[in-house]
Amino acid sequence: MSEKPAQLTARPPVQHSGATAKQLTPSERAAREIAQIDQEMDLIMNKPDTQAALTNPADNALQPPDGRTITPGVSAGADPAGMTQMVLNFVIPGSGTIMRGIYGTGFVQLGMAIGALPTMLLVKWWLGLLLGLVAWIWSAATGIKLYNQSTSRHR
Repeated sequence: MSEKPAQLTARPPVQHSGATAKQLTPSERAAREIAQIDQEMDLIMNKPDTQAALTNPADNALQPPDGRTITPGVSAGADPAGMTQMVLNFVIPGSGTIMRGIYGTGFVQLGMAIGALPTMLLVKWWLGLLLGLVAWIWSAATGIKLYNQSTSRHR
């Protein structure tokens, strides 16, 4: 039993005849191989069974009746400004609301968030934390509302 691995070749070995044949350039050899592949594909594609499998018959159950076409029900996407305002409200409370033009609510949310830091350091830490948390939750809820308004506007 031999320990040598079997040699695999992509093409069968070339039979040498008595006369020397002209060597093909790589581009000529590639063109000949592509032409051979095209001939093989033509044989596959021109079979009657293959052509029948590639066409969708008119009496197929998946076809809409009476020649109508089916259009997918895709709704319009969200307004990018609504998404930006929501993200801004999550990062800096009140900033997305101010950007939307709701100045009163936005400045109160921003003022509560800014006022939470000195309250936490100078008055009571739990009161400042509570003030900051309320400002952030209120701003996040407003941001989600702004985003929902931006998607419903397109429907």
